[in-house]
Amino acid sequence: MDLYSTFRILVPRVNCDTVTSDQCRDQKWQQVLKEDCPAACGFCKNSECQDTVPDCKKDPTICRNVDMQTFVKEYCKATCGYCTNTPVGPSECGESKNCRNWVAHGFCTNPFYDDKYRKKYCGKSCGLCQP
Repeated sequence: MDLYSTFRILVPRVNCDTVTSDQCRDQKWQQVLKEDCPAACGFCKNSECQDTVPDCKKDPTICRNVDMQTFVKEYCKATCGYCTNTPVGPSECGESKNCRNWVAHGFCTNPFYDDKYRKKYCGKSCGLCQP
């Protein structure tokens, strides 16, 4: 991993506490805000999807910290953008040519990846596709 990528994991791109409604409506900002601050712009509409730890918004860097993925997926869903619980349809069940190698290295069980992502890239190998 290069220095820039490592730096990006530890430093947020946006301070979620200072996001304005104009930024939320601006197409240039929307992707970054959906990834880093979904609750600030109301991108997380699922009533079941909320932070259960009140301090999540204070340190959004944890959202991109690989070692914190299990924690943030459970306790910081809104802040970290894990609000989309839409099921993946059968047409989205993919199988990359690299699945055998990825599965051997823990892709199917690594908490960094959610089931939607696993199903998209190695659904059959991870046992997530209906026969």
